[in-house]
Amino acid sequence: ELFKISPHEAANMDPQQRILLEDSFAMASSTMGESREVGVIVGLSFWDYSIISENMNGDVASASPAMKLTGRNLSVASGRISYIHGYRGPSMTIDTACSSSLVAIHVASLALRNDTPAPSEVLVGCAMMSLAPDVMRSLSMASMVSDEGRSRTLDREANGYGRGEGTAILVMSRVLHDDDGAKKPLLGIVASSAINQDGRSASLTAPNGPSQLDLLRVAVIKANISPLDIHVRELHGTGTPLGDP
Repeated sequence: ELFKISPHEAANMDPQQRILLEDSFAMASSTMGESREVGVIVGLSFWDYSIISENMNGDVASASPAMKLTGRNLSVASGRISYIHGYRGPSMTIDTACSSSLVAIHVASLALRNDTPAPSEVLVGCAMMSLAPDVMRSLSMASMVSDEGRSRTLDREANGYGRGEGTAILVMSRVLHDDDGAKKPLLGIVASSAINQDGRSASLTAPNGPSQLDLLRVAVIKANISPLDIHVRELHGTGTPLGDP
């Protein structure tokens, strides 16, 4: 009722869409202004609901083609948020596998810095829900998931990662000043961001060390800092023998 979505349509929505919609409502209600020029960039890469909904009975199986399309299409996860709230800024879903949410932040940063007119704010979100056994089975057969369900990141005994579920949404805006010159409260500042592709490597999913080094170098140069200025590092460690070295 809150979002004016019928029970029939809700049953056909990927739960990742639903949880993003709920989180965006909480964020929009508590932290954002009245502007409608707001962007929505979502990182999303798993499609489990498309798999399991084909085997369901009742309302989901008998849904109209339009409801099936909007309920399962990853692009609608961002579009539905913009539609519900009336946001008119850029709206897109990013799928770059493990890096989807970070690339979403990169794209949001570019929109805030370079778009004309720039959105007043950008809602950046991500979601991951494990709904279909098929996906877990495929990852296990590819030796990407640990048999123990434990990630041994940067460990010689790394044998895969442990999957988790979750969602997150943050609000990004340009660094602005109030009339008195004081900065508005900020949780953090994105000094720079950079993306690239590893290019040719041992296989489609294998990392490429030199390419990743190039990316770090670009990010540091764009931020106009020295590598020695960096005191804390957070990293994506797959916990796999192939990825972590």
